[in-house]
Amino acid sequence: MNRAIFLDRDGVITQLSYEPDGVVMPPSNLSQVKILPKAKEAIQEMRELGFKIIGVTNQPGVAFGYLKEDSLREINSFLKKELNIDEIYSCIHHPKYTGDCECRKPKIGLLKQAEKDFNLDIAKSYIVGDNLSDIETGKNAGVLKTFRIGKIREDMLEIQYEKNIFPDFTFPDLLEVSKKIKSLEERIYKIQKLELGSGAKPSLGYLHQDVTQLQGVDLDFVCNPWQINLPENSLSEVLALGVMEHLRYEDFRKTLSHMNKLLNKQGEFLFDVPDMKVWSEYLYNLTHGMSDKNPFPDEHIWATTYGWQRWPGDEHKSGWTREMLLEAVKSAGFSQIEEGSQIYTSKGIIRGRFTRPGDAHIYIKAIK
Repeated sequence: MNRAIFLDRDGVITQLSYEPDGVVMPPSNLSQVKILPKAKEAIQEMRELGFKIIGVTNQPGVAFGYLKEDSLREINSFLKKELNIDEIYSCIHHPKYTGDCECRKPKIGLLKQAEKDFNLDIAKSYIVGDNLSDIETGKNAGVLKTFRIGKIREDMLEIQYEKNIFPDFTFPDLLEVSKKIKSLEERIYKIQKLELGSGAKPSLGYLHQDVTQLQGVDLDFVCNPWQINLPENSLSEVLALGVMEHLRYEDFRKTLSHMNKLLNKQGEFLFDVPDMKVWSEYLYNLTHGMSDKNPFPDEHIWATTYGWQRWPGDEHKSGWTREMLLEAVKSAGFSQIEEGSQIYTSKGIIRGRFTRPGDAHIYIKAIK
């Protein structure tokens, strides 16, 4: 099967046009088409990596009446020849004028047609766009990674949280995207270890995941842990320290099951959670005037129970006793379970809580 990089057209490979009132208008004839700087070089690099280059574009101007189908075909033919693009698929519909269709992004009809025409493996392909609808299309289709062309802006982040649509990466131009894809190709298919919740200090030697792209941090996956798109049986180890208690019970179990799928036989999922049997005793002491019996200040007790809440998402959403946790791990399909902080120290992984008296955590190595 072939792999593809799906490219939106306007704003990704061609310049956007603006009317005097600021409205964005795609070109309606060939004379208005201007290829973005670096686009040709970027596409050449992508082709050298072995990808089919497929354009997927919404062109409702045909439905609106200001863009003729002949002009659309002329523009797309020019871009295919000039940029060495394998095919450009266009949706010419708009719900207001032509009713619903299956090809208007974020629906995946254009990608499914390309999949059929080019024998594509969409799960190992990428998509690049300048709008969240392009990112949503990629998520709906199950591509490996999604890229947004633009800048990381606070207002855009707010929209992403509002719509719950997050690109894996944001870059200013297509050439930066091509370089990142090359880097990903080198990493994802060579490194067999994954760290969940990498935060601001990713561990060396791992692929890195987190739910938010931090400025200056090079993450491989920006998504929920159960949404990580890797081949089954491809990992030897997954590490998640101080992560799993941030997941709701349903998502916790989904993550266990997904990691079990991604790990190869005898692969290890290493994680920890606070032992709520112990921390609930501390909390009881705190709320009954017996804080002097606890090994930590009140703030530490509250924070370990509910999360430190230093940033959005830094809340604890599930609590586990040892018995509950072992049952969940077994239900996810793991064949063996080992316990104890020595699981980590034997690998050179050090955390203060490993040796701090009273800092009760359940340390798990779940083996597939």
